[in-house]
Amino acid sequence: MGENVIKRITRLMILLFASLLTAVAIAPGAFAHAGLTGVEPADGSHVSPGPTEVVLSFSEVLKEPGFASVTRDGELDESWSYALAEEKLVVTAKSGAKILPGDYVVAYRVVSADGHPIKGTTTFTVDSPESSTNATPSPIVSATAPATETPSDSDDEAGAPGGFASFLKSPWVWGSLILIVAIVSAALMRSKFATGNDDADS
Repeated sequence: MGENVIKRITRLMILLFASLLTAVAIAPGAFAHAGLTGVEPADGSHVSPGPTEVVLSFSEVLKEPGFASVTRDGELDESWSYALAEEKLVVTAKSGAKILPGDYVVAYRVVSADGHPIKGTTTFTVDSPESSTNATPSPIVSATAPATETPSDSDDEAGAPGGFASFLKSPWVWGSLILIVAIVSAALMRSKFATGNDDADS
């Protein structure tokens, strides 16, 4: 009887361990933080005439507060406003504003649906009409790697990519481990008790 109990315990441990491994493999995606997925105009691009809005797209819906500032040739340009729209941060030139030639830097800071802050910068250059006439068209920049996203302090402290540290801190994970230990301990005690009874009967 003790042998059968041990076999059942072994099968149970294998099943629970396989389930835990599956959860570890799948769950980090669910705990992954939002990230920047695209910028228009593309980061580092040259444009003429200047754009009336800059649209930053993220992988999740954003929540307040959001923030954006625009500088031209190193000077703050206050002729821009910003607003959140679902998973986008839209930076718009104010009515009547002139988008002058120069190097523009858009600094942003937003908060994802899970409360994770995301900050970074994106750049573009507005060419003068004369230079844009003779300039070689700039290459198309892929939207998969736009701008410069700065990791937040929480990412540095996590020490694991894709929100895996958050997964390890989840009460669900530790609750599962405690449950496994409790089940195995109970099964072992039952096996020991059953073995003792068998010895007594013999």
